[in-house]
Amino acid sequence: MAGCAATAPAPAPPISADRWKTRSFERTVGDCDSPLPDCAAVVIRYPVSTATPPEPLDEAVSWFAEEQLLAPVVTEVRAADLEALAAQFVYEYEQVKRELTEYRSRWFLKREVSVVYASRRVASLCFSEIIYTGGAHPNSRKRYQSFDASTGRPITMDELLAPGARRRFDAVAERMFRQTHGILPDVSLSGAGFWFENGRFALNDNFAVIAEGVLFYFNPYEIASYAAGPTELLIPFSELKGLLRKQWTD
Repeated sequence: MAGCAATAPAPAPPISADRWKTRSFERTVGDCDSPLPDCAAVVIRYPVSTATPPEPLDEAVSWFAEEQLLAPVVTEVRAADLEALAAQFVYEYEQVKRELTEYRSRWFLKREVSVVYASRRVASLCFSEIIYTGGAHPNSRKRYQSFDASTGRPITMDELLAPGARRRFDAVAERMFRQTHGILPDVSLSGAGFWFENGRFALNDNFAVIAEGVLFYFNPYEIASYAAGPTELLIPFSELKGLLRKQWTD
């Protein structure tokens, strides 16, 4: 991927909509249905390939799902499997109940990995999480990742953009960001309520190629307050002509 190909890559077979099936895992302790719920619930959903034998992309999807779904939750220990993940979560809930005998709450952990876009060139996944362990509100986050559909390799920003296009890409992104949020060019981003370092617009690496263009996602607290919620930035392909490597858009 050192440069743009001189000719278009050979056609690849399209990815079927039913290439992946969704599998669910659920564990609940206590009573979540009462008027005063007192329970801990874990709900996990993730894609499983139907391809036989699995191809590099299927292995990449499985790897991404495992990396995200088994990440530490309320401890610093990575879970060995989904049963262990649920056990960790329930254990922390029961520890609080042992220490606070009158404690009643509905703890929950919901994690999902889904294939949000798949073409013959690129497949994009989204990991989403919402967790509540007491307090003022649940916390949520999302993580996007795109993969080369033929090799299963993650697509980095350098691999996404045409050589020498980063500065122009960033300029387009800031213009689209300001346009989306109604921020005039002469208004500072910090004055508009955003927390970019030194007040200068910057993209993160939480992005995915989707049907409409390139989507960036900033989680709550990342560039704005919790009350402002997450921030999405979609840069349409119509704004990116000549800025992306041809193999991702043909």
